[in-house]
Amino acid sequence: QPFAAGLTWNELRVRAMRSRKDFERTAPWRLVAVIEKAKAGKERFEAVLSAWTKAEGVYIRSGAPQGTLAVLFPGQGSQYVGMGRDLACQFPEMLDALAAAVAALGERLSDAVYPHPAFTPAGRDAHEAALRATDMAQPAIGAVSLGALGVLKRFGVKPDMAAGHSYGELTA
Repeated sequence: QPFAAGLTWNELRVRAMRSRKDFERTAPWRLVAVIEKAKAGKERFEAVLSAWTKAEGVYIRSGAPQGTLAVLFPGQGSQYVGMGRDLACQFPEMLDALAAAVAALGERLSDAVYPHPAFTPAGRDAHEAALRATDMAQPAIGAVSLGALGVLKRFGVKPDMAAGHSYGELTA
């Protein structure tokens, strides 16, 4: 959708959400822009669209996608409390993967990945320690990785190969 000067940040976010629904990776031209609210992204985005210049966070491609794609799944140690929360709030593919893991392992898994907020350093440290436990860390990393893969597939991104670091080898 065309960018209009004077949009609020929320209006820009809504337009971005709508554009994701209409995104066609096989279209003759594709424009992807990564915009950060804190870095005056709207102004930069407007300048890029008006001048079609190359800028940080803006990717313009034409023609059919070429090459092959590999994904690398993370291993134990990459987990953190709240990982994948943005995807879980937006995409059913992530929720489905998390729900399958919770069904197999019980509510303890979702409590470890998405615990109730902690308002003290000791509380946050306890949450991180609970997720570092191998019996929680490994299934949590696997579930979030598979959920993220499901989100990529929603947009037509299908890897030609997969690999993993440490526990990520099992996910791959």
